[in-house]
Amino acid sequence: MLALRVLQRRPLLAVALILALDACLLLFGILRSWNTHPLLLIPEGDAAEYWNWSERIAQGHLVGDTPFLSAPLYPYFLAPFRACGAGFHTLFLVQAALRTLSAFLLYRASLQRFAKPALALASAGLFLLLVEPSFYASRILNSSLQLALVSGLLLAARACTDAPTRSRLLGCGALLGLNILANPSMLLLLPALPLWLGWRSRRELGRSALAAAAALLLVAPATLHNFLATRDAPGGPELILVSAQSGITLAHGNGPGALGVYRPLPGVSQDRAKQNEEAYRQARTATGREGWKNTDRHFRDQALAWIFGHPGESAPLVLRKAGLLLAGQDYGDLYNITLEQSDPDLPDPVPLPLGLLQTGWLLPAAFAGAWFLLRARGRAAAPDLALLALPCLIVLVFWYSPRYRMPLIPPACLLAPFAVARLLASPRAAPRRAALAALLLLPLAGRELLLRTRLDDASRYRGEYEFHIAYRLRELGRPGEALPRFERALAADFSPADSHEQIGRSRVDLGQQRAAAGDSAAATQLFTAALGDFRTCLDLDPRQMDVWVSRGALLAKLGDPQQGRSHLAEALRLAEAAGLADAASQIRRMLAQM
Repeated sequence: MLALRVLQRRPLLAVALILALDACLLLFGILRSWNTHPLLLIPEGDAAEYWNWSERIAQGHLVGDTPFLSAPLYPYFLAPFRACGAGFHTLFLVQAALRTLSAFLLYRASLQRFAKPALALASAGLFLLLVEPSFYASRILNSSLQLALVSGLLLAARACTDAPTRSRLLGCGALLGLNILANPSMLLLLPALPLWLGWRSRRELGRSALAAAAALLLVAPATLHNFLATRDAPGGPELILVSAQSGITLAHGNGPGALGVYRPLPGVSQDRAKQNEEAYRQARTATGREGWKNTDRHFRDQALAWIFGHPGESAPLVLRKAGLLLAGQDYGDLYNITLEQSDPDLPDPVPLPLGLLQTGWLLPAAFAGAWFLLRARGRAAAPDLALLALPCLIVLVFWYSPRYRMPLIPPACLLAPFAVARLLASPRAAPRRAALAALLLLPLAGRELLLRTRLDDASRYRGEYEFHIAYRLRELGRPGEALPRFERALAADFSPADSHEQIGRSRVDLGQQRAAAGDSAAATQLFTAALGDFRTCLDLDPRQMDVWVSRGALLAKLGDPQQGRSHLAEALRLAEAAGLADAASQIRRMLAQM
């Protein structure tokens, strides 16, 4: 009762207390796991790319060697913090603040639309209860920034609809421009501006043009960067609006064997540091042309040819993506929340202080709320509907990732409470109860279907999860913890050649630790076992140049320099064939020393 009275009389105080409590719990969760959690100490994949990219920017390298190959705003957002010496601790604090800001903006946006503090508090509360925004606040990824920008755009777009003054139109356009830089798919909202700003008169079209101009002005530095980055490239300067990776992303989700999630491409590394260069070389070889737009076009054409050439496979694929969009919770293309939270060998998991709710549980109510809002408000509902529909379209066209779906969370949190309130206000009891039951049962049915078809079964991804955790543990100098995880990855049949390689490297690391401790017999035993692991890796994939080098050096260390030299000679041949001049030079020095 006291809480209800506070809500009625001091709604801002109530929401401030909730936000403060959630932020404190989130920060406590992060700090509790800080010194031991490997994925907090070393970023991987996209997170590592963003971290390294922001460091280069902080050092003054504002223009890169290639056009932007992913959304550029986040690393530039991180760069000032990096320039001041900020580490992960500080950035997680900033991202926790962005999450809190998102919840507050949703509170304001709901109050703006519905003028009901209870609905506004429900929107903010739902956002804080969701697992994914809480989890990704402690990762070096652009999710927290995206969520804050989408929440801000919801607020600004409705303000423009209510009173389209010049300053509001410029502010809304600027926010749209920032959203595009944080998520290039938001470019599709530019032609949709007249849907809510009007198109029936020259004055209304002028409003859309003003907002679009502000957005494009914010995007222009990215276009200029891409032109400057390609100015001296073999393919010549290229005019790329934001980023040049939509083609390969489309190919990752659409092709032979696609399941609706990330699909590695033959001949293209999954490692972000190598992926784009390998894709460029593959496109150049296939087409005989240079250029990043050529690479983008090459992989897009591949994907489209498969989609239209195999309708019997591509049509069911869209349904699988839709199922994952609506009820997915166990798949993660970079971090697997389910496996991480249930891992008994990790410290207390991060963070989820109030994160109890899966995104899929909101979506039936959100779609119902979109329908009710469209019927009640007409054109004024366009921003909410567009921001809800766009991430759905991206998942259906490309592939399902929790990060691709995440931008729909702010509009979903806004619309779901509205739908429930409209149903509760219905005078007809039987249809009201049936509709409310449907909003609850649809997520249950979708989840059961995904589990029965194993489309979203966490156990399918355990091998990959164990491998990535083990890799970070080994980087942290904890090979004793890494080795059993690599062995579990191998037992799950995850990338056998890579798993054998990493098992061997973990044994070498452990052997060096034993030798440093004076236990030479244990060290020799570990080194000998590592030779077998490296041999198995090369039997599975003889192109592994680094493994030839490592096995050769280890053979020389164990007293067989002749075999060691033959291994290094094979590594040199592979390096020269691949045109890796630096690697070849290093191998020649090793041969000379040996």
